[in-house]
Amino acid sequence: MKLNEKKKGMTLVEIIISMSIFGILVVVFLNLFLTSFIMIKRSGDRTITSVAASTEMDKVINNPLNYSSSNVVKQAITSTNPITITYQDNSIKKIIGCQVMVTTADTKGHTIVIKGFLP
Repeated sequence: MKLNEKKKGMTLVEIIISMSIFGILVVVFLNLFLTSFIMIKRSGDRTITSVAASTEMDKVINNPLNYSSSNVVKQAITSTNPITITYQDNSIKKIIGCQVMVTTADTKGHTIVIKGFLP
């Protein structure tokens, strides 16, 4: 039997080191995916809240006199504070109306505020 004969295969130390490196990589990628899923969920929640606020604003615009909700704050603009619109030909138009602010919040703490103007 020869003493310098090379053995085929891996030693236990090599297997333990490779499994440790593999485990560290798995933990890093799982953490990355978990963070991504949390951010996707938060983004979806904010989108749902934003759509709810837009829906409320559409209801106010379509029926401004008879609409009432706890999510809507109406602020009247007096004749001393009209909105001034300047067109490209430098003509100016002043509009008196009602400024509407819709505030929508969900149970997760996302708050969306939309401001509009009803002439």
